[in-house]
Amino acid sequence: MNKRLIALLLAVFMMCTVFCGCRKVEYDPGDKGQVNTGLTYETADINVRRMADNIDTWIIDISLYKDNPATTFNYCITDLDQNGRLEMLTTVGYSNVTDIKCYEVNEDLNGLVLVENVTDTGSHADVNDLNDGTCYKDAETGRIYYMYMDERSEQDDSTGAVNKYSSKIALSLFEGKLYQECLATKGIIRTSGEAEIVYTDGAGNVITEEEYNNAVETRFGAMEKKTATMKWKGCTAANHSKNINLASNDLIILLSDSFEQFKIQ
Repeated sequence: MNKRLIALLLAVFMMCTVFCGCRKVEYDPGDKGQVNTGLTYETADINVRRMADNIDTWIIDISLYKDNPATTFNYCITDLDQNGRLEMLTTVGYSNVTDIKCYEVNEDLNGLVLVENVTDTGSHADVNDLNDGTCYKDAETGRIYYMYMDERSEQDDSTGAVNKYSSKIALSLFEGKLYQECLATKGIIRTSGEAEIVYTDGAGNVITEEEYNNAVETRFGAMEKKTATMKWKGCTAANHSKNINLASNDLIILLSDSFEQFKIQ
C-alpha cells in the first residue's frame, strides 16, 4: 500500500472520529436498577421518550390564552395508577380555574392516549400545588387517591359579592379514567354584607364543620395512608417556548427530572 493511500485513509479515519465525538449525548438515566414506581430505568426511559416524541399531542396551545397574560402552564410526569405506563399531566390556570388533562403512554409503549376526565368538582384549581401530599391506597382494588385542596372564588352576579370556597378533592386514575371526587366544601358566602360559612358534602348537602374537617378520614380512614411527591414544571406564556418547546434531548432531560422525583412512600 503506497504512502499516499495510507495518508488518505488516516485522514478519513480522523474526520470520522471528530464527527462521532460531536454527536449529541443521549440522556443517561444512570443507575440501571429500579426506580421509585417499580419500573426499570430502561422501561421508564422508553415512557419518557414517547412523551418527548409526541410533544405535539400534549403541548398546550398558548395562543388560546393570549388575551390573559396571567395564565400559567404546568406539566408533571406521574404514574398515578402504578401500572408502569407513565402519565403526562398538564394544567392551564386562569381566572380561578385550572383545566387539567392527562395523557398516558399506551399499552404498546409507542404513543400517548388522552385519558377521559371524570369530575364532579366544577373547577379544578390548585392540583398543580400537589407537590407533597397525602394519598390513600385501596388494598382490594389497588386504586390510589391523592388529596389536594381546591381554593376558588366566585362572584355573585346579583349582589356583586365575592364568595370563597375551599374543597377537599381526591384525585385518582383508575381503569383508564381520571377522577376528581369532591369530598366536602367550606363556603364563605356573602349575601347582605354579612359572611356566612356553609359546609357541604360532595353532593351539595349541608353538613357540620366537624364533618367537613373529618371528611378525608371518614372516606379513606380504613385505607393505607402514604405520602405522594410530584414535581411540576411551570411556566408562563412569555417563557413557554423556551422552557417546554425544547430540543429533543433537552426535553427528555426535563421530563425525566419530573418523573424521577415522583414518589409514593
